[in-house]
Amino acid sequence: MALSKDCIAIGLTGSFGSGCSTLAKALQAPELGFQSFSLSDLLKAAWADGNPAGTTVPTRSDLQDLGNQLRSDHGTEYLARKALRVARNAGGDRIVFDSIKNLGEVKTLRENIHRFYLVAVQCSSEERWARVKKRYLDRVLDHEDFKRDDLRDQMESDLPQGQQVQLCVDEADIVITNQSHCYSEPEAVRMVGERATPYVHLITRDDSRYPSVDESMMGMAYVEATRSRCLKRQVGAVIVDADDEVVSMGLNENPPGKASCYSRKNCEKDSRMRGELDSKIGSPCPTCSSPLVLQQPAYVCANCGHSIKEMLFPDRGMRWCTAMHAEDTAIRLAGSRKLGDCTLYSTTFPCLNCAKAVAYSGIRKITYVEPYPDADSAAFLKEVGINVELFEGVKARAFHRLFWPTRAEMEARYNMGV
Repeated sequence: MALSKDCIAIGLTGSFGSGCSTLAKALQAPELGFQSFSLSDLLKAAWADGNPAGTTVPTRSDLQDLGNQLRSDHGTEYLARKALRVARNAGGDRIVFDSIKNLGEVKTLRENIHRFYLVAVQCSSEERWARVKKRYLDRVLDHEDFKRDDLRDQMESDLPQGQQVQLCVDEADIVITNQSHCYSEPEAVRMVGERATPYVHLITRDDSRYPSVDESMMGMAYVEATRSRCLKRQVGAVIVDADDEVVSMGLNENPPGKASCYSRKNCEKDSRMRGELDSKIGSPCPTCSSPLVLQQPAYVCANCGHSIKEMLFPDRGMRWCTAMHAEDTAIRLAGSRKLGDCTLYSTTFPCLNCAKAVAYSGIRKITYVEPYPDADSAAFLKEVGINVELFEGVKARAFHRLFWPTRAEMEARYNMGV
């Protein structure tokens, strides 16, 4: 059975513990009427098929390994295509795909469903650990195991079949924050459902509105980011005053006189990191002591899976990046303007150097989109008293699809343009 051309599908992505599965349950409420299909459930079923009855329940690391293996063997779109088949057989015009972890899955769903929207659910690491702590402790696992699993979701962006949560959040059409601590599952479902419902009504066209100030300013930041010729990640930043007027904008780019990485077809930062990592091949692994055989491009030990790249470069090699960062550029382009009444909107979380520039400029508020904030930068910003907020709302890539019907509706209602 083919999906109806009128089918509306929502994909859910985010760091584990953020509440994607909780939101999937909320969307199944009768007033919203979505059917939910989980890619994680498909993984668990595949695990059960490959393991004899009575074996232990898989850990998150086990499922991460299996997901990577299936995407490697059958293509990065494998789980998404399987979920699509299940959804087609079930029928229905409102569908939720939960637990999206890889860009191949996003691409497949976008190509097969015209009205597909990717929603990222965001939450701090501290609150996520509080939510999943019991599950880890019940398995005789601790906070270090949680951090290792979380890091893996973040660090496999260079691995085509890997855990690419950060890249999926970058691709999202809508971001929803789910920071509240709840003491029961029904309460959690109710709260995240209430938060998501206005965005769902935009998607289903049961309601319409104009963009909020935050959405408009973050939209500008994303548009500015598209001008960046960085080979790794395009970042944009916008500084806005208390009257919601734009003061300046910036993007990450090499300074004048230094050719862009795009034009040189080479990322200097990555080249330096690869050289350092390749020099470690054959030396003892710091975790298992076996001679290092590094699996590329993630640079993990082939014996124990330890990330040598993360051990050597917790800053992702930013010490060698030749670009001016978007936040720093926006501050410099503001000139002598006093920025104490301003908000900085950034498509990513500022690095430590940019955090210092923000503090020195007088800016007192940062709004950002980023599932894995820089820990050192976050600690610094907290110490100096800068208000840091996760962005929530519609992102630039979905502006036309979600907000243009508002204009059409207003024109029809008031017979404008006739």
